[in-house]
Amino acid sequence: MFEAVVERIQAELAESVQATAAGAPGDALDQLRAGFTAYLDLATQPDVRQVLLIDGPSVLGWQRWYEIDADHAFASTRAAVARAVDRGEMRSGPVDEMTRLLLGALTHAALAIGAAPDVGTSLRQHSTAIDLLLAGLSPAS
Repeated sequence: MFEAVVERIQAELAESVQATAAGAPGDALDQLRAGFTAYLDLATQPDVRQVLLIDGPSVLGWQRWYEIDADHAFASTRAAVARAVDRGEMRSGPVDEMTRLLLGALTHAALAIGAAPDVGTSLRQHSTAIDLLLAGLSPAS
């Protein structure tokens, strides 16, 4: 039953994040940034924070929790990365691996924010770090 709750929250987050990213102005990298920012913002909501980021990994186990997370995030993030690379808006590289690394950074940022005693400060610091990471993927950098 708990797994079904985690699945539902992940699905709702994915839908919201994809809508935010799709509606963001700018290039594909800007849309990726908007989606990542939306995910981190949503991860600070008390119910999401508790169920998804604190209880989820411990109750379901890291592997199952990660599989659910990847089921809801990998395909759309990969499509965004591929689009950015194809348009020359992101440095070229192995798309699957770049996607996994970006999602790993985002996932660990969300987990750190979820465990932080000062969620607001942690969110701001991790958002800055994600922005720097994405900026480093720009062909202009």
